Amino acid sequence: MSRAYSGGILTANPPATTGPSGDYDDGGSASGVWTMADASRLKGSSLWPSRLKDKALYAWGWANNGGLGDGLGSSGNRRSSPIQIGSDLDWIKVTCGQDTTGAIKSNGTLYMWGDGQYGGLGNNTYTNKSSPVQIGSGTNWAEIAPGRSTMAVKTDGTAWVWGRNFAGQLGLGAPYSNKSSPVQLGLLTNWSIPTGSGVNDGNCGALKTDGTFWLWGYNYFGTLGRNDTTAAVSPVQVAGSWTAVGTCNGTSGGIKSDGTLWLWGNDAFGLLGNSTLSITRSSPVQLGTDTWSKFDVGNSNCLGIKTNGTLWIWGQGTSGEIGDNTAFSKSSPVQVGALTTWKHATAQNSNCIAIKTDGTIWSWGRGDIGATGLNRNTPNSSPIQIGSNTNWFYVNGQGSTTSGSQFHSFAIAAT
Repeated sequence: MSRAYSGGILTANPPATTGPSGDYDDGGSASGVWTMADASRLKGSSLWPSRLKDKALYAWGWANNGGLGDGLGSSGNRRSSPIQIGSDLDWIKVTCGQDTTGAIKSNGTLYMWGDGQYGGLGNNTYTNKSSPVQIGSGTNWAEIAPGRSTMAVKTDGTAWVWGRNFAGQLGLGAPYSNKSSPVQLGLLTNWSIPTGSGVNDGNCGALKTDGTFWLWGYNYFGTLGRNDTTAAVSPVQVAGSWTAVGTCNGTSGGIKSDGTLWLWGNDAFGLLGNSTLSITRSSPVQLGTDTWSKFDVGNSNCLGIKTNGTLWIWGQGTSGEIGDNTAFSKSSPVQVGALTTWKHATAQNSNCIAIKTDGTIWSWGRGDIGATGLNRNTPNSSPIQIGSNTNWFYVNGQGSTTSGSQFHSFAIAAT
């Protein structure tokens, strides 16, 4: 049995080799009978075909506690335009959490840096690190959702958690003690994509390879999506079959296998996108009838890319982060321009970053702390290109409403 795709043929034989992941799917070959969930897992596990390219890691914005990873741990360290982190050229994924960042290399090794006070760096210490530090010696890490409470998935489908655990959000049950190094979450081997909790570090969650979505931890806003507000210290399933999910600051959401988008939990700033404001929902509510390909939930914004390539944002907009040339919040999705060439985007606290299909990277929102990466101190309410490069393929960022000094972004560029 085989299936064709734009870069080659996928066969029923088990994968024989691994290679760097990324969005360059025009070279190489891969094996395996796959579903959509399997494809997502294989790509994150560096088993998906890609063009072999060097990939550098860049950072910008404002971060305390070494959060930029540039070796400077001083309070309020700022970079107003992208700088390369180290000299390594084998990064394939980077993800920000609350004060903490994790990144994976093409050889499957995991690195973390930033705030380690709760053990969230996973290096068996409770100290901050201002440059990337390898976590253990494993070479089979596939996905990372970092923060004060961190979850990661290995290529064998096992899930691992560490960091803050004051409410049982690590899913390990009692006692609720912090963990400074990775601890396996149960014995299952079908975990796929973890999702971070952002500023509200009381939740963790993840997709499984069968398309089921599981959440646990705080449930004050109905964040767990099971029609109640009772906390859970072990994974509970959200009804439905899912392909992309997220949770942050009490708001959860995701795209189901039919392409529809659903949201629930905290509705501050109109985050649920259904034209309401601060009306929490404890079970999933569908957002319109269109079909979506990408979704991200940030501290005060949500965004999504529809299957037609258009980009839509809703939530807080006072710094221009909606991208519609205004400085007003919106409780329903607003299209960013008229382009149909958006590929990847990330929602933060007061700004947004996105990549187009041509490999250019664009930014808008709050600018006085370097968060836009545009080397300016003023906000912009519509997308402006960062530099002139056309080789960007992955971006992620984080804003913090707690310390007020964690607005930073990371991106990977092929060289």
